[in-house]
Amino acid sequence: MKILLAVPVLLLILMVCPSLISGQSEIVAKVLVESDGNQIRIETTSLEVASILKMIARLNITDCYLGGEVMLNAESEHGFYFDSSTIMIYHPTIPELSSHTVISPDYDEWPSTISAISSNLQRYARKIAYISLSKIIQYQELIHIRREPQWLEGEGVATTNAPESQPSLIQDSKGVYWVAYTVGGGTRRLGSFGSDIYITKSNDENSWSKPIAVASTPSDEWVPSLLQDHNGTYWIAYRDGYEIRLTHSKNCSDWSKPIELAEGHYPSLYQDSKGTYWIPYMDEEECCIALLHSSDGKSWSKPTRLDNTRPFSWNPSLIQSGDGVYLIAYASAMMEENETLEQTEMEEAEAVGSLLGVFLTKTRDLKTWSTPTLVVNGTDEFSFFQDRKGMLWIAFHSTLDDGNLNILCNKLIGR
Repeated sequence: MKILLAVPVLLLILMVCPSLISGQSEIVAKVLVESDGNQIRIETTSLEVASILKMIARLNITDCYLGGEVMLNAESEHGFYFDSSTIMIYHPTIPELSSHTVISPDYDEWPSTISAISSNLQRYARKIAYISLSKIIQYQELIHIRREPQWLEGEGVATTNAPESQPSLIQDSKGVYWVAYTVGGGTRRLGSFGSDIYITKSNDENSWSKPIAVASTPSDEWVPSLLQDHNGTYWIAYRDGYEIRLTHSKNCSDWSKPIELAEGHYPSLYQDSKGTYWIPYMDEEECCIALLHSSDGKSWSKPTRLDNTRPFSWNPSLIQSGDGVYLIAYASAMMEENETLEQTEMEEAEAVGSLLGVFLTKTRDLKTWSTPTLVVNGTDEFSFFQDRKGMLWIAFHSTLDDGNLNILCNKLIGR
């Protein structure tokens, strides 16, 4: 499958309520679809279904099916509509374009048509039916668009002369802002060459201190993740060559000798409500997400792989919600089943970039993780955050042009 796209770049931020992950009753998207020469309006309460429909509309995919429970309504154009809480998408060859839940229809025909359902309403009433999806004529997300240019303009933070990238930002217990970042090197995708980890701070959000080297050796250090723990100690996990290393400091000036944790990439530090330290990261051997944990930051567990993460996954971020649920957001390539990047030519790999997505999985017992849910498509660059009210945020860089600018948030959140 070759899909060549030339699209502008947007910087977007999406706020996701926990209810959007497990199911919700609010309408999050409306679409007008064409099927076998007829049109019908569809509403969905599923963020996953909305994301898939947006992808289908962008890529003009036609060989898939849309279904749901048929509800009779004399005022509807065809005498019926699909229940918004039951909308499902099925793609016969690309699993990533199928919704997590796909229920078999309650009749023999596959698929049905709008006219067939309309002409035999009593047969289809309150039953699951599917129609072929010929075209998405109109897609509408029920979101607020807030245009706040300061999010894009920003103020200069780093003051080194070399290229700077991969920032990790926190505000500590005293209100001081800290940014750890990579200085020098190549790109995030291709690797780093002569790169080091630096840190800078600000007390007023405007002026920043002279950067201090955290890790500066002949090898390459990059992709830092910065954390202040419950006791006030600062920690930075980062990649050094092919290893994930960890260092800590009481003042962000004097840093401990780094310890090696595991071979991997994209480490992300987190401390839960019980004080346990966690580092989800990309296990490069299996191209999956793995976890490390420690009770004191010194002695660490052996890596545990999340057995149900999607193939070729990276850039994980872990959060513990207020009710104790652990959630991991991570990036993954939405490729066809059994396809690998090694089998994909470079121009196809660039096209597959448009099929990137951010997925979410969760657990209570830290043993069994839920089936990953697609929450954002078209990107692998994001930041996962939970605010003090329990809202989940995903800030992301998108290569998909949908006419939205700057910051996005679901308008029904925070009711």
